[in-house]
Amino acid sequence: MKTYEILFTGQVQGVGFRFHVQECSRHLPVYGTVRNLSDGRVKVIAQGDQGSIREFIRLIKIPRHRMMKIKQVEVHEIELAKQYHDFRIIY
Repeated sequence: MKTYEILFTGQVQGVGFRFHVQECSRHLPVYGTVRNLSDGRVKVIAQGDQGSIREFIRLIKIPRHRMMKIKQVEVHEIELAKQYHDFRIIY
């Protein structure tokens, strides 16, 4: 299982984006966290196999409504000793 840091830029705060990300994780074997950053981006830490992570990102890019607008997605594989067993929103 690999761990990825995924950063979403655009209109992703105040529009239910974190809930949308959590909902997308329920369809796949992807675990981790999602949180807002102070600079307006949303940060996801996701663990899963490469195919599941690709599908997870694809699902996230399908907005729940027109207020969500993703301008950029950055994906970085990271080393993380912690292993997640669910997917949580961090407030």
